[in-house]
Amino acid sequence: MMKRSGMMTLRGSGQASAILWDSNYGSRRSHSQRFNILLRFCSYCGRTSDQLLQIREITAEKWLMRWIENFRGAKSTKLNYISIVRSFFAYHGRSIPRPPRPWIRRLKSDRPIIVGRLARKSFASMLEHCHADTRTRSILLVQLQSLSKPRELCTIGNAMGPQLARKLRRGAKTVRLYFLRHGNHRLGFHEWNSFIGTQACDALRDWFAVRGWPNTGDPYIWPSRRPRRSGKQGPLTARSVTQLFSRLTARTNLRRRRKGISGSWVRYGVSAKEVRHLAITLAYQATFKTKPGRSVHPEIIRYFAGYSIDEILLRRHIRKPDIRFLGRQYRLIEPYLSPSKWSP
Repeated sequence: MMKRSGMMTLRGSGQASAILWDSNYGSRRSHSQRFNILLRFCSYCGRTSDQLLQIREITAEKWLMRWIENFRGAKSTKLNYISIVRSFFAYHGRSIPRPPRPWIRRLKSDRPIIVGRLARKSFASMLEHCHADTRTRSILLVQLQSLSKPRELCTIGNAMGPQLARKLRRGAKTVRLYFLRHGNHRLGFHEWNSFIGTQACDALRDWFAVRGWPNTGDPYIWPSRRPRRSGKQGPLTARSVTQLFSRLTARTNLRRRRKGISGSWVRYGVSAKEVRHLAITLAYQATFKTKPGRSVHPEIIRYFAGYSIDEILLRRHIRKPDIRFLGRQYRLIEPYLSPSKWSP
């Protein structure tokens, strides 16, 4: 029988399938911890890991649900255990039916959800909190003024560094951003343009003074804080943006702790995606506050945000994008996306 030091073992043989499954994983979680969780389930069922693969899928599902119901622990931990057991069966070509949705929903309600959305005052408070952190401040302002989600923010940070550096060195106050998203064979691709305004450009210059100006050999605007094994900086990921936003909301008291429990945060209804929702809401103010003859089209705001729009309404400008027209439209909404111009 194959053994691993420091791991829980069962009587008899039949753990080869578990060891093979565990060795296929990366280093995101400790191998021994994952292996022991599976063997706990094996002990509950009275089977070895190889014998588990011989039972019916519906039986494995029932045993898994009973094991989780009898297990004492946090509901988030139970969800993790479910995914680990299911991944073991999936690795060996066995598909355990998903537990009923109401049953899973009860597990996901471990932490209370505070209903809320990111407001202008909250965003201003976050900017004030990271005033000395030029990296985080530039990320927030670029995402707000470009009406981007974390996915598009990563595109800016990982693919547009040298382009932005050239324009910002020349003193540009408004920079156009071009996005191209590839779809499947039916949808083809989706392309659109957006911009960043003066405040985001100034924040990037402050960050480049600390980080250094990007170039073709070092293209990332916000390289990962942890370099790769080769020593090179890694790209910005949507997960790192989400974690950065989560930590910032916790520091600014937008995400509170549960009473009586240390280290556990409530699930707050504000995420990194809410920055784009706030930007769209602020930009829509320009559609009814501008002077006659200088109106902003609502479809243009949706276009800047990357949505698919009705081209019939603005066929002359959108089907063949007129960059000058788009630039004029953005300059009309830029004051509403500039926190320095917000009234207290």
